[in-house]
Amino acid sequence: KIDGISFLPLLDGKKLISEKPVFWFYYNDFSYSTMAMRVGDFMMLARRTGEHYYPGTGFDPDRMPAIKESKPRSYELYNLNDDIGQTQFVQDIYPKVYEEMKSELDRIFADVQNESPIWDWDDY
Repeated sequence: KIDGISFLPLLDGKKLISEKPVFWFYYNDFSYSTMAMRVGDFMMLARRTGEHYYPGTGFDPDRMPAIKESKPRSYELYNLNDDIGQTQFVQDIYPKVYEEMKSELDRIFADVQNESPIWDWDDY
């Protein structure tokens, strides 16, 4: 289910066209947001539930719950066309966009959790 998208058009000065939202997640992000999703001009950021770790530290098996069991929370919506620096929350201005993106981010994150492996560290 998880598909990628080529960013090559952006490097050629063209517009990036995607039928699916662009989504990324990193359980141990350097910022407070650990996942993001972009659809058109809108960007949604979210934190995850569960224990947080010192940014940039290595991975170990005890951190699997951060990936497999956490849930999105603390959603923020930005309109990048009007605010590329992401300084103004716009969920009150675009409540329908907020609810649609929140629902889609939750769905995609659940897919990521379901499809991500549980590593057997005895093999490494």
